[in-house]
Amino acid sequence: MRLQLLLPVIAAAVIPLSHTQENFIKSGNYQIRHCGAVSTGSKTDTLLALLPYFWDRLQLVLADVRQGVHSKAFRAFFKTQENVPLVERVFKQMADGHPVRIQRQLEDPNLPPYEYPSLICLDPSLPGYNWRKFKCERGEAFGHPGGVQVQLCPSYWNLTRKSSTTQCPQVRRNRFTDDEDWEIMYNQFGVFVHEMAHVYAAAWEPELDKTLDINEYVRLSPKISTRTAQTYALYAAMVSTGCRQYPTPPNVHDENRKLQEGSAESMTNVAAIKVFEPGDLPFLER
Repeated sequence: MRLQLLLPVIAAAVIPLSHTQENFIKSGNYQIRHCGAVSTGSKTDTLLALLPYFWDRLQLVLADVRQGVHSKAFRAFFKTQENVPLVERVFKQMADGHPVRIQRQLEDPNLPPYEYPSLICLDPSLPGYNWRKFKCERGEAFGHPGGVQVQLCPSYWNLTRKSSTTQCPQVRRNRFTDDEDWEIMYNQFGVFVHEMAHVYAAAWEPELDKTLDINEYVRLSPKISTRTAQTYALYAAMVSTGCRQYPTPPNVHDENRKLQEGSAESMTNVAAIKVFEPGDLPFLER
């Protein structure tokens, strides 16, 4: 049975709950936890401004997705027209804060089989922060496979809200000129998209999570590109910023052959990469 969403966009009304309920506030379908009171300059106040802004940026991304391979950006990162429905669904669910099916075998079976996404502000003063600290030393945010919670590290708040056109990678000889040019997505919007792709695209490929150079993401096969969080983040950041230069990806059939054979010329550890099909992912509502 299809769930009827009462608040379809994250720009909807703010719903505060009691302080005893984990310092909880809701913006549209997104839950904001442990981010402080609603006051000027607080993390909660910042997120209440960011979420509608992210929704607006995602509308630009969705408009580009609907162009399919007629968009140079979509063709570079997602390769084929067949990927349009999946990628469009991921970004639309991300924008709306769509509920996600979860497994509850070890919990009360009477609980609903879905949860709405949560943004949790981590702070050294929070109980249990120490066991999360090592993850925050490696990035600005993180989540967990099969979960709906995104933990925002203290360093997340040091990022700028968005990228600028001066950060758009340049292309020469059908390659981005700087393999390490990640600046375009290292902002609050890009990190948000990366982490929410883990939720809505079930994008959990550890070998590909922020480890390849930017040109390798253009070389991913069509299937693997839709299961890689960094692909969604790079694509969304570049499209919403207005970047215009993109390389043309290699022939997808040749690239699939290289991936299947574990060619030495393809990416490191590619033979170990599992391409998940929708049926393998019972926790994600389709």
